[in-house]
Amino acid sequence: MDCISYLEKRRNVIDAVVISGGEPCLNEELPLQIAVLKKMGMSVKLDTNGMFPEMISRLMENSDNCPDYIALDMKLSPSRYMELLPYPDKTNFNPCEKLKQSAALLYNSPVLHEYRTLILPNNMINENDIEELSSLVDDSPWSFRLFKGGKCLDPVLNNIKTNKWAEIEKGELLISKAKSLGKNAFSHFHSP
Repeated sequence: MDCISYLEKRRNVIDAVVISGGEPCLNEELPLQIAVLKKMGMSVKLDTNGMFPEMISRLMENSDNCPDYIALDMKLSPSRYMELLPYPDKTNFNPCEKLKQSAALLYNSPVLHEYRTLILPNNMINENDIEELSSLVDDSPWSFRLFKGGKCLDPVLNNIKTNKWAEIEKGELLISKAKSLGKNAFSHFHSP
């Protein structure tokens, strides 16, 4: 826990921590780490892909290790999540159900949270995805960001060339769709 000693030394200037990844919910020590941070007086935000609802549930069960804020990434409609796996799944891992379970935990939780969606290149995400995802989203913020390759698990995604202006235009269309469904959608990019 080298980061704890780092934060301890800077308690007077740092009062909040974001735990992101990779995927932090893979770490079995996450509840303990959050509890230590909260005991230090830190606010804790958790960024997660939602594939480990068991850990999210475990964190929410105890206020000592429950994040103060959770950001849930939603990449495609649940019915299409298998398309994101860079290899055939031989473990019966069902990302569709995992995402739905994580979203349901947030939907019914008093924990402050937001949803995040990337504008994937080459029309990988579309209005139908937004419509399906909208059923998982409550009235919390739903932010849309542009895709940026470079550190993706799937090397194919790292080599995709994007047209920033076309992606922004596509993003505005998807945000409009989310808003038309009554969602609190917004972007983290600016139109030309």
